[in-house]
Amino acid sequence: MTLPPARLFLTACLLAFAAGAAHAAPELAVLGYPVGPGKLKETGIELKAGAVESPFAGQPQTVWVLTPGDTLKAEQAPAPRQIQLYRRNRGQPAQLLCTVSVKYFATEKGWQPAYRIEERFALIDLGDGQVPLPRHTGDLGVTQLRVPQAPNVEGYFPALEFGLPGTALAIDFWIVK
Repeated sequence: MTLPPARLFLTACLLAFAAGAAHAAPELAVLGYPVGPGKLKETGIELKAGAVESPFAGQPQTVWVLTPGDTLKAEQAPAPRQIQLYRRNRGQPAQLLCTVSVKYFATEKGWQPAYRIEERFALIDLGDGQVPLPRHTGDLGVTQLRVPQAPNVEGYFPALEFGLPGTALAIDFWIVK
């Protein structure tokens, strides 16, 4: 049996799409920003380690949203991860905006990721050792804006909304660790 050229082409395209989808890495999170009531422009942050250029590079937003990535099926909880979000400044080194810790928690469907923005601290030596002090004096620090749900007992949220109060912020790339 010989397939007509159009059907053969369509079959080849569907097989190529299915093969590509099967090899896609699981998503650790989904990053996006609001584009209308109840609508987000989104991109996935893959579970694999490394630096990734943001498709939103150079597009400052007042609010960024981080929603759950893929629920994973596994015997044990997947290892915790970190997502470091950066912006570029002309002629200067890239600037770390924040670090988001990701930890997996058991649900009926599998291991679901949850998120926490880590506070950035300066260290001061008091003679007996170093003590962390939150940075509040002109240091760029991302602020959690609104939390749709309460955190779990370990302080992780199912989703986050964050930004810089009063100004738009671009996320140019991220590093997953």
